[in-house]
Amino acid sequence: MFYWRNITSVFFAVFFASFVTSQTYAFEEKDWLGRTIYFILIDRFVNGDKTNDRNVDIASGTTFHGGDVQGIVSKLDYLKDLGISALWISPIFQNRPDEFFGKWAYHGYWTWDFFSPDQRFGSLAELKGFRQRLAENNIKLLLDVPVNHMGYDAPFVQSFPNMFHSTTEIKDWNDKIQVETYKLYGLPDFASEKGIVQFFFLTVAKHWIKELNPDGFRLDAVKHVPLEFWGKFLTMLKGVTKPDFFLLGELLDGDPLILSNTFKNGKFTSLFDYPLHYTLLDVIAKNGDCRQLSLRFFQDFRYPKPELMATFLDNHDTNRFLADCSEDLGKLKLALGLILTARGIPTLYYGDETGMSGDSGPTSSNRADMNFNSNPNLRAFVKKLIFARRSFEALREGIQQCLFADKDIFSFLRVTPSALAVVIMNKGKCECPVNIQLPSELPRSIELNEILTQKACAVEDGVVRFVIPPESLLIFHTNSNQKKEAFKYFHSKLECSKRNINAFGTIKASFEVEGAKIPADSEMFLIGGLPSLGDWNVNNLKQPMKRLSKGVFRGEYQLPIRAVFEYKLLIKQPNGEVKWMEGPNFLMETPDRGLVTRRHNWNF
Repeated sequence: MFYWRNITSVFFAVFFASFVTSQTYAFEEKDWLGRTIYFILIDRFVNGDKTNDRNVDIASGTTFHGGDVQGIVSKLDYLKDLGISALWISPIFQNRPDEFFGKWAYHGYWTWDFFSPDQRFGSLAELKGFRQRLAENNIKLLLDVPVNHMGYDAPFVQSFPNMFHSTTEIKDWNDKIQVETYKLYGLPDFASEKGIVQFFFLTVAKHWIKELNPDGFRLDAVKHVPLEFWGKFLTMLKGVTKPDFFLLGELLDGDPLILSNTFKNGKFTSLFDYPLHYTLLDVIAKNGDCRQLSLRFFQDFRYPKPELMATFLDNHDTNRFLADCSEDLGKLKLALGLILTARGIPTLYYGDETGMSGDSGPTSSNRADMNFNSNPNLRAFVKKLIFARRSFEALREGIQQCLFADKDIFSFLRVTPSALAVVIMNKGKCECPVNIQLPSELPRSIELNEILTQKACAVEDGVVRFVIPPESLLIFHTNSNQKKEAFKYFHSKLECSKRNINAFGTIKASFEVEGAKIPADSEMFLIGGLPSLGDWNVNNLKQPMKRLSKGVFRGEYQLPIRAVFEYKLLIKQPNGEVKWMEGPNFLMETPDRGLVTRRHNWNF
């Protein structure tokens, strides 16, 4: 039952308390770098207390299945054995009590009362006991807080209509105003631009911080709330939380430029790495080119702290990765291996470790009940990687740089001031001998040991030589203190490169085009994914290519060493119209030295 006097009194009591001066902390991030987050959709994990079951029908994909926090408590030994050190759980707030056109709020995102727990997931006393058990097992807790909307027909909307937009449902998903102020699937949309809404959610946050003392919030539907709200709300929130309070935003977008802007101006601690998610689907699930992974990771220079990005394969809103790779467990192992060794904070969706599949269609088979018993070998593989990440400094904290990529091979290193790791993936069907050159700043000889097989690998003349089995991922690591000074120097250079992509220097690159018989009053440009090439924005282009003769053009550019980027040609006409070269983008990686020349034919 919904008690309006209680919620109103709590809201305004904490609202006025929010004006009390609080100590502001600096964010302490290091502890999060070695953790693995595990996301649990509470209703679909384990039914630990059947006395709180309501409207349960496990044969249906759209109703409750009985999962609750007591069920999670019953599986803490399982989670701890797997190596999980942080839990993100679906929203615990009281949700719409009845069905809505045949669907129920088992997922927790149709909130009716932000200040009370949904008894179907557990009472407040049970939630506090759950929180205590997590603390005893050194497992951090992330509460899911949806701030964009409330549930269908929520009484709160009728009581406080001025806190909501009087708009219709989103129709044009490319219209920023509609995306931010219209109703998401018809759900009542908060007027987030209003100060009273910002303080309301500060009140909500303070209430649950007081009750459960969580370690952070997962913040839903970031793109549907104006960036100004996030900047103000999260700034206020950081003033009243502990130093390492984690603010993880869900921004469903594959463009690093958009994520970077939100990361910086929204004051988030982390965002889900959707750009990497889409690239992993393209490269591993759909057998694409591994050079796209190099391209993706090079874009890390755009993020304030790429090491804090939350990497993932799937979640409750996407197809399971296994469904997207035609149920190929080998591909799933490669993808899991990458997110558990690469930079970022890996996030597993319940059942990733046991090979659960399913799609995000009408039956929501991607939200099936947890299966603990399938694929024990896969689970053992995931467990070994989680513990390796926690145990080895370079895998936990190292800055990342790509080393080599072709169609099937992808390799990167991670380095700290005292340790180095090299990861090599072969997604091909045949074993492959590799000769991977380490950056010249590193020692010419290093002893490496493979973590999974315990095989040794001697690096000589700066080259890693090894035969990589088909469809496999190998992880080499060293903690050699003899190389500490070299590691320290290279680590320092890498740190600089994340703030300045020219930190390793630049190289001269010449681009020549033939066959482009364009009018004399038109100009040709090179455009691409670097600031010096306009960052794909035609309004940022400043340097047209030189016309050498009829149909022949040349452009010379100073490009960052070891840059990986895509580019294309375009023509600007006097009337402002732009003609893009047809076909896919060109992919390029700049070397350490020499003169780079690229030639293209364009019969325009």
